[in-house]
Amino acid sequence: MLSFFETDCLRVMLAGDIDSEEGRYLNIIKKEELKPKCPYCESDLSDIFFKQKGPGLLFSKTAVYFCPHCRKVLGIGRSNIG
Repeated sequence: MLSFFETDCLRVMLAGDIDSEEGRYLNIIKKEELKPKCPYCESDLSDIFFKQKGPGLLFSKTAVYFCPHCRKVLGIGRSNIG
């Protein structure tokens, strides 16, 4: 089976309680030519900034991802970068 990065489309199954057979799948399509937009300022995002906090080394750090234009938070996650 090919990975998502080797193809242009990934088909994923949704929750099993959906009645129709057609509604059970969602196609995820890779679009390299499109840039995401910030949901707050609607600027095109070619870069996303992040700031880390935590011990690092053996443990992952908490990362805050934010828009470089309006600096509003886009998400929070765990990161092993840096």
